[in-house]
Amino acid sequence: MDFRVGVTTAPRRSPTLIKTVESLMSAGFEPIVFAEPGSCAVHLTECDRLGVPIVRRETTRGCYRNWIETADDLLDGDADAILIVQDDTVVHPQSRTFLEADLWPCERVGYVSLYCAKHYSQRWSVYRPDGELVSRHLTEQAANRTARRGGEGGGGGFEVKTEERPVGCHRTGTPSLWGACALVFQPRQLRRILDSKTCRGWTGAGGSKAERARRKADPKTIKNVDTMIGMAVSELHLEGRVYHPSLAQHIAKHSAVGHGDNSGRRRASHVVPDEVDPKAVFAAETGYVRYEADGRARRTGDPEYDAAVDWWHGLGHSPSWSIDLDSWHTLRDLLRHDMRTLEFGSGLSTRLIRGRVRDHLAIEQDRKVAIDSGALHCPLAGDWYEVRHQGPPLEGPPYDLILIDGPQGEGNRRGILSRIEPLCHADTVIVIDDVHRDAEWQLAHAIADRLNRPLGKRGRLGVIRPNVPAAATPTASQSELLQVGE
Repeated sequence: MDFRVGVTTAPRRSPTLIKTVESLMSAGFEPIVFAEPGSCAVHLTECDRLGVPIVRRETTRGCYRNWIETADDLLDGDADAILIVQDDTVVHPQSRTFLEADLWPCERVGYVSLYCAKHYSQRWSVYRPDGELVSRHLTEQAANRTARRGGEGGGGGFEVKTEERPVGCHRTGTPSLWGACALVFQPRQLRRILDSKTCRGWTGAGGSKAERARRKADPKTIKNVDTMIGMAVSELHLEGRVYHPSLAQHIAKHSAVGHGDNSGRRRASHVVPDEVDPKAVFAAETGYVRYEADGRARRTGDPEYDAAVDWWHGLGHSPSWSIDLDSWHTLRDLLRHDMRTLEFGSGLSTRLIRGRVRDHLAIEQDRKVAIDSGALHCPLAGDWYEVRHQGPPLEGPPYDLILIDGPQGEGNRRGILSRIEPLCHADTVIVIDDVHRDAEWQLAHAIADRLNRPLGKRGRLGVIRPNVPAAATPTASQSELLQVGE
């Protein structure tokens, strides 16, 4: 794999540039230094001695413009991957050989961060005062919001607990990014980021209207390139990924832009030791879909699921955004061949469901996804889909099973709440995806309350089952699904 590697550097107390450059060279990279005026002359001289190319900016760009121009310069050439590293970061000595074997974690990846800030190595769960799980595997902000809402509802005493994330290349899970220390990009995705509306209009994070105007008038004062990257990736509907444990460490004691030192969240809490091969650390990780050299997904052992993943991937979509194997098995066990089913959102699950039932209708907001999955394309109108008479109508006999996996985005599915009842009969099963997110879990509760039916939780799926007659005894599978929790 051919890498183009850039190191951005600027004046700072206690310079660390040479440590960054030496770590990259030890890993087998050939870095180019992009230096702001006033950068440490001693370190630049040492870079010259090592034969490292240096691009010396004639005028001060500021951290944001220097990073953007560095990215643009690195795109001027052929490369399989572009790595941009800040001058206060060191990388693992085997990071290049590992990346050559592991990239890319998914087709729609916007960036992969070698550096894992402390809070990206953790996940949070919320519990009621009696110890009952409310929601798990949340970001810190979502967990605190869930606990606060629970307290405001009169429950009080909701507890947030923290646990370490498993080993893997995880989604950052936030709409922005914390730490642009060492980011690797596919060239075509980096170009899309630079051309995005977010990047072109960036004036820094936060601040009053007047402050943003001042920064716009003086671009060298613009900061927060990491926040911009994360928001641009979100704008483009791409994924941000981060390796945990970290393959890089933030080493500076002093920030070049006044952001503080490398303590607390500005430091990786778990790092692969230099003497340990990263391949050995990540070899057993199964939390995301990797691709083999032939572009096919790693086998799960379920031929039906694997064939669907190959089909979906072959159309240019990322299976990592699709229904996971455990969720499919839960859904599969609810299906019967004589069922009439309805799905909001479409993709891999559409093909799997369609192969199991007599009649399946999927509603999809994205035109390309709808075409590829055979769904009915219905753009959004307000808070819900605009169902046009261009295919099978949504109206008709109630459905036997309804899967709610759209519209896209957290908290965007509440439009179903006022529309669910005419779609159901007494025995309809309703499945809500992504209930690990606070908004979707609350929606599942709201639907269950509206229909006066029991709600269960299996992994990332919420399952609303028909009411069991008082005289009847639930089956083992029914009893399991009626338990809230995982």
